[in-house]
Amino acid sequence: MARWHRALTPGLGALALVTTLVETQQIRQTNKYSLHGDVELGQAAASEVRLRLPLVSDQVLAAYVGDVGQRLVGAIPDGHQQPLFAYSFEIIDAGDLDAIALPGGPIFVTRGMLDVAETEHDLAALLAHQLSHIVLRDATAQATSGNRFQIGNVTGLGIAAAAVGVSEGIVARAAGFGTTSYFLAYGGEEERRADLLALQMLTDAGYAPRNLSNMFRIIEQETLRSGPLWLSRHPDPGGNDEDFSRHDVIAIEAAILSDDEPPARADRLPSMRARLRLLDATREPAAWSRGRERVAPRAGIGVEVPSGSSVPVRAGDRLQFVAPANWRPQLVDNTVILAPDGASAEVNGRPIVTHGVQVGVARSLTGDLQRDVQALLTALARWTADVQWTPAYQQTTIAGRRGLTTTASSISPATRQFEHVSVSAARLPDGGFLYVIGLAPQDEAGTYRQAFERVLRSLQILE
Repeated sequence: MARWHRALTPGLGALALVTTLVETQQIRQTNKYSLHGDVELGQAAASEVRLRLPLVSDQVLAAYVGDVGQRLVGAIPDGHQQPLFAYSFEIIDAGDLDAIALPGGPIFVTRGMLDVAETEHDLAALLAHQLSHIVLRDATAQATSGNRFQIGNVTGLGIAAAAVGVSEGIVARAAGFGTTSYFLAYGGEEERRADLLALQMLTDAGYAPRNLSNMFRIIEQETLRSGPLWLSRHPDPGGNDEDFSRHDVIAIEAAILSDDEPPARADRLPSMRARLRLLDATREPAAWSRGRERVAPRAGIGVEVPSGSSVPVRAGDRLQFVAPANWRPQLVDNTVILAPDGASAEVNGRPIVTHGVQVGVARSLTGDLQRDVQALLTALARWTADVQWTPAYQQTTIAGRRGLTTTASSISPATRQFEHVSVSAARLPDGGFLYVIGLAPQDEAGTYRQAFERVLRSLQILE
């Protein structure tokens, strides 16, 4: 695998860069998805994103972002061309700093990114990085790497729900967390390769490669103001020398790759920003949360208490446990949900559950169990003040492995009553992240605690 060689001198840096670029060209990650599979997943997810999020529909702005993106598509190196992919570039009408790269070609970037980019070169750098993840097929390769403990198949709807973050209820957000970990968030190696490929594309498309460094610097600075959403999905690859930041290293390598100024080109970004302001003056700014809806109470009324008898449940091919006999299983992305009759409803194709247990598998985002639990709780609380959590953990054992348990509270979108949330997690043998969420109304938590513990105590990893 390609390593992040810190460029401490021009000579060593040049050698490291050339070596890594060659390695990047040769990497072909194991991927169970066909190229058609990437396209189908990405197109289905893109349709949902368009349905759930407000897009900037102005033809001039759309043509501008599309033109920048297609210049980069034309600069994809021969060894990475994917003729089946359908690349598209669209603007989400939101001030958040975010960008979504979907398998097979669709890319969405928020207008917030256009606001903070200093020049068109910066915007091109952001799009080049996103495009690199698609070209390298990082999302479906990561999903393949987690196949050993896979519970269910992730759909385009699941990817879109995770991307837009508008799912109602704890279990839908928890399912989205697992989907995000494979399809929308990347590891250090993936980030490193995407940085390098982006530098190549920027150079060949006539943009300044050093602006990839500048855009990362801008996003890091703006993150202090607007939240770490994009950076949490695109973490610093890390390296061997703490004196160099990610954007420092990119700047050095960009200088080695191309010392020349790119061909002069009019910077169209300022006029595009002015056009956005003009649109704002003529209408209400669109809200990020379009597609979210509160539901009338449809679940949680007259739910039976957990049965004293148990039935075996399989979660994929590798996980097994027992659950109350009157709980029904439902697969949602890479999770299995067990709930009694009357304890679940559906909104926008995603489940709302008032009583039950969810067992899920995700890719570790941090390499550390406690930090992964924190990332999961952050995902459960995203876009809502209804989830309250105080970081406090108890040691436990799950499937013979060291685990952690914590509790939170939330307000059910189905009943609008307080609910008790139990979160337990452990590391899987392949480094994956196993999580178990128990959910019950606050005044019924004592009744359901024994059922949650029954599931946890019985969990087995089948080798």
